[in-house]
Amino acid sequence: MEIIQFENFIKKIDWWYLKQYFTGRISLFRYYQNIFIKKFGAECHGIVLEVGADQTYSYNTYFPNAKEYLFSNITDDFDLILDITDMSVLPDSSIDAIVCISVLEHIFDYEKAMKEIE
Repeated sequence: MEIIQFENFIKKIDWWYLKQYFTGRISLFRYYQNIFIKKFGAECHGIVLEVGADQTYSYNTYFPNAKEYLFSNITDDFDLILDITDMSVLPDSSIDAIVCISVLEHIFDYEKAMKEIE
């Protein structure tokens, strides 16, 4: 029974992904994350803020209807330095959508960060 379930699982994974995975180009997490962002990013309009951004991933390309896409982080290449647990530097309701990928697991007070995001 377990072998049949494994074979069915393998059949469901597309071959493009397997090629990328075995050549070390993309992780399973990043692959499906990109599908999700591409699907829902087009629904976002106005100013989009990515917290904990890494511009090398170019998530801004998944938001074609954004008026502006801002990158924030505390290191590397970004548009603004932003503490996700205290975003008081931004006026209330000035951001229309927030992208937060692989950030909260690095935040000690994640509940405070979530309150700032909402």
